[in-house]
Amino acid sequence: MPRILFVDDDAAVLRGLQAVLRSCRDRWDMVFVGSGELALVALAEAPVDVVISDLRMPRMDGQTLLRRIKDDYPGTARIVLSGEARSSAFDDIGEVAEQVLEKPCKPAELRSAIEEALARRPPTPPGG
Repeated sequence: MPRILFVDDDAAVLRGLQAVLRSCRDRWDMVFVGSGELALVALAEAPVDVVISDLRMPRMDGQTLLRRIKDDYPGTARIVLSGEARSSAFDDIGEVAEQVLEKPCKPAELRSAIEEALARRPPTPPGG
């Protein structure tokens, strides 16, 4: 089952994502964390197929997190979900994310972005 990691420092956003993606629980193993640091812990514990991250977070912003994931976990798809996605502070976001979604994002658009990211991943080898 594909593992999807959601990263946002706003607990209400994470609860909202859990609610709108509840119907996908039988297709995806979803993990929700509140910081970049916790995201790196989750990645170290088990492989992740797709990471969906906010950009503006304290301590470690989403761009820094996604750059680390790109370098350390190159097979992991990276999607930005942020109200700041078009900000000039994040001009080079395309270097670290494969797709950018703006908050608020329609649930169907988010599900579609995840499905597309999963479809682009190389197949998992048998026994992997």
